[in-house]
Amino acid sequence: MNVALAALRKNQTVFLRLAETCSVSDTAIALGVTLGAVSQVLKKLEISLGMTLFNRQCRPLKLTREGAELRRILLNTESQLSNALLELQHKSRTHPTVGIGLVESFI
Repeated sequence: MNVALAALRKNQTVFLRLAETCSVSDTAIALGVTLGAVSQVLKKLEISLGMTLFNRQCRPLKLTREGAELRRILLNTESQLSNALLELQHKSRTHPTVGIGLVESFI
């Protein structure tokens, strides 16, 4: 697997929360981790992807063009996955399975 893809899969929750809050401290609180952990994840992710995802010169943080595009892609992917899972669940309900049990005294 591509190293950048592996890093993204591992850290997309942190990235998406940070993109939503634009705050390292709010992200850390929401995810129950330290500020340092959020900062390290972001740094490692940016190194793995080879791009800057947030402009750190302003407060609150602001997504770069690349960061905004990555966020859009990830949210779209999550939506597609969610829809696919709902479809699979619906199909499994429309084709129910029958379970058969035996009482121990009949065996």
